[in-house]
Amino acid sequence: EDIIFPNNDTVIAKADDKVMLSCSYTGTVYDLYWYRQIPGSAPQFLIMEFSGLLTHATHQVPGITMFNRKDTKRTELETAALSDSALYYCALRVGAQ
Repeated sequence: EDIIFPNNDTVIAKADDKVMLSCSYTGTVYDLYWYRQIPGSAPQFLIMEFSGLLTHATHQVPGITMFNRKDTKRTELETAALSDSALYYCALRVGAQ
């Protein structure tokens, strides 16, 4: 079974602290995605990894970096700005469709 789940429910940080958000996953994953949702707004695509290549949103969010650690089946998103306060989603795509 292919699943993805967050490693933290809530992360609290001070302004300008670097924050690492992470999700772990099982199975064979083809793509990994990160989205965020600022209160009162629709979810916003941030970044994805497809076959080892990173693709940012058309309007790249400054300070957002993604790390995919295949050895531990973990994806991480690093962010550092107070304006990055939001609900974050990690998602995956399995299979070749």
